[in-house]
Amino acid sequence: MTIHEAREILMLFRPWTADADNPAFAEALALAREDAGLRIWFERHCATQQEIREQFQRVAAPADLRRRILSEHAPRQKVIWWLQPVPLAAAAAVLLLGVLTAVWFNRPGPPPTETSLAAYRSRVVRTVLRTYTMDLEANDLAQIRSFLAAHSAHADYSMPDGLRHAPTTGCGVLTWQGKKVAMICFRSGKPLPPPEMSDLFLFVIDRDAVADAPGGASRQFQQVSRLATASWSAGSKVYVLAVEGDEALLRKFL
Repeated sequence: MTIHEAREILMLFRPWTADADNPAFAEALALAREDAGLRIWFERHCATQQEIREQFQRVAAPADLRRRILSEHAPRQKVIWWLQPVPLAAAAAVLLLGVLTAVWFNRPGPPPTETSLAAYRSRVVRTVLRTYTMDLEANDLAQIRSFLAAHSAHADYSMPDGLRHAPTTGCGVLTWQGKKVAMICFRSGKPLPPPEMSDLFLFVIDRDAVADAPGGASRQFQQVSRLATASWSAGSKVYVLAVEGDEALLRKFL
């Protein structure tokens, strides 16, 4: 189990329940005890959930809430509408509403997955916008490539020339639509508040995983929340480079 997978599972953990004894959380909890970054994130998650619960508990129910609920559900005389003298237009409207409802609930559903570049870019960027942890903390690119190779996660990636001078902090292995994504983490050079270690990220995925992958090496720029991104293709890979800042800062690393 990767750090990212453990975090996704622990997002469902509620500290005031019996979740600690639930086998579904066992492996993720064990990993949180071993990994310092994941442990810090998990402690914050539990504290936040507990605070939300306490806030809800402070909300007092209206004194007459029970009476109001019961009054709204008091027995009423059953009316069989089709036995009542109603205008023809009203009856037709009811019939039309029934037909439209049937059509609505039986219409074809949306596609089960979204594989566009925009969906992929949004997903990976929002992963790092949340509190995240790296699977490997390292400032050695050779060590990072070795880790990614061991996890079959695009160790053969290439980097823009501008990115080669950015300090490396580590990497992670994510998944998107069942495909592995390599995340290589850097620092842009700006001061970062603790415990943040990175504000510059390179994401790599197989080109055939993205339906509308960029046609070549020309960059597509897009601001996603507080991160500026550039997307392009090279060989069999699609790359997304993201930095906390604007396009002008991002271009320094391309």
